[in-house]
Amino acid sequence: MFMKKIFKYFFAVLCCASAMTAKAQDPVTFVEDGIKYEVTDAIGLTVKIVDNFYAQKDYELVSQVTHDEVTYKVTEVGDYAFASCWITGVTIPEGIERIGQQAFYNSSFTAVSLPSTIKSIGIHAFSNCTQLVNLTLNEGLQSIEDNAFYNCSALATITIPSTVTTLDNAFIRCSAITKIISKIQVPSAITYDTFYPTVYSSATLEVPAGTKNAYSEVDCWRRFETIVESKATQMENIVVERNAVKRIVNGQLVIERDGRVFNASGAEVK
Repeated sequence: MFMKKIFKYFFAVLCCASAMTAKAQDPVTFVEDGIKYEVTDAIGLTVKIVDNFYAQKDYELVSQVTHDEVTYKVTEVGDYAFASCWITGVTIPEGIERIGQQAFYNSSFTAVSLPSTIKSIGIHAFSNCTQLVNLTLNEGLQSIEDNAFYNCSALATITIPSTVTTLDNAFIRCSAITKIISKIQVPSAITYDTFYPTVYSSATLEVPAGTKNAYSEVDCWRRFETIVESKATQMENIVVERNAVKRIVNGQLVIERDGRVFNASGAEVK
């Protein structure tokens, strides 16, 4: 009987300790203005969006949120945060660094603008956004994970920034693409399924000046039947010249070279 009591005592202590440990490990969450946040760094005061409770279809996210007199930085749109909510618009502010897995799955917006702080886009983050037409990804973006834009069937134009290092399988079943503007200076191999099979023959791949040969030698970029180089602007040709003179005329920057005058857009001023 004594041994049974001892056993029951230690069993109760273990259960209590396990419950306390589990509770301590539970993430801290709170809701502000219909958005649910999870604290990701209690010391650095950062949070991610994990759910939403609005009835609206157009969201303007914030870069900071205050709860119980503590202000947190919002650094991530978490996994499934707006999945299958069929939202028609979203504003993503500077400061957010990651778009999580299926974060905007099944959304109905036609365009999305990503801030310069975004570094990665998760698996299926924008899958089945069938009304998304044009996509310009931000410089600073490094990773576009598998199926990030799966079945974005209306997507026609893509601009890929120079900073992207991971792109494999990102645009599967995006069959309407007609133009891809890649700013990657040194292309690395991508998988065949990065783009829909017909896109390699129907779309134009525009690459940085002087890199066409490099793209033509790397899998699977070389599968594109039409690869063209972007043209350096007149301004780019001007600023590298040592004999170019810059001055302000009527409040506007102009550049003089070889007796000719150009405006800030590179067009010649008559």
